[in-house]
Amino acid sequence: MPNLSIILVVSACFFASPAEARFKNALPDEASAAGIAAVSGENGASARNNSRAEAQSRAGGPDADALISVARDVSPEWAKTLETARAKDPETFRAAAAKLGKRLSSLAVLREHKPALYALRVEELKVQGQLDGLGPQWISARMGNRAEEAAQIETQIRGLAGTLVDLNLRSRAMELAEIDAVMRTMRADLQRDASGRNETVERMVVAVRDGTGELILGGRSPVDASAASKTAAPSKSDAPAVPVVSPPAPASP
Repeated sequence: MPNLSIILVVSACFFASPAEARFKNALPDEASAAGIAAVSGENGASARNNSRAEAQSRAGGPDADALISVARDVSPEWAKTLETARAKDPETFRAAAAKLGKRLSSLAVLREHKPALYALRVEELKVQGQLDGLGPQWISARMGNRAEEAAQIETQIRGLAGTLVDLNLRSRAMELAEIDAVMRTMRADLQRDASGRNETVERMVVAVRDGTGELILGGRSPVDASAASKTAAPSKSDAPAVPVVSPPAPASP
């Protein structure tokens, strides 16, 4: 089905082609989705969702129902095309689904955990699609010397461009509000832990000496803290050169 294959490729390229740069402000990237989930206290569930999405992507594409569900929110016609393809041309559908990959999983995470932000992102995509449709119309009017029609289309473009910018600003403000809230909580926790520093030291001494339980630092066990440090560590190119010093060997008896 060449026509269906072409439609699917175009659908996938809507998110995944080099032309994706036009849409990157309207789509949440992986870090954005993970960050929003983390500040909402749902990072564990989101991590599991992302792991499932990555596994599905490696297996040949993200979950078909999730893909179509997100597509339906953006465009019912697009969702209908994908549903038809899944039934009639599953191989091409899987290829298109794989191309949607991480962008789809990012939207799916927002859809589940932050519906208000997800709604803004979807609206951005809808407006972007309208803008892309008006571009060729304006060129056609100009080439055909239909000045009045071109002026009307340009007015539409200007209005939609303003709407798109406003939606983008609103979604970014929402993200920052989430991050700001969790940062305030973390700062208060840090101040509390700093004021109770001596008591924490004493509890740690007792725990090590008596083997009474895990050592807790800042709400994390040392294992968790170590893993977090590795995750947050700078890349080799950014990290300063620090010599690795091994602890001295114990003296022979």
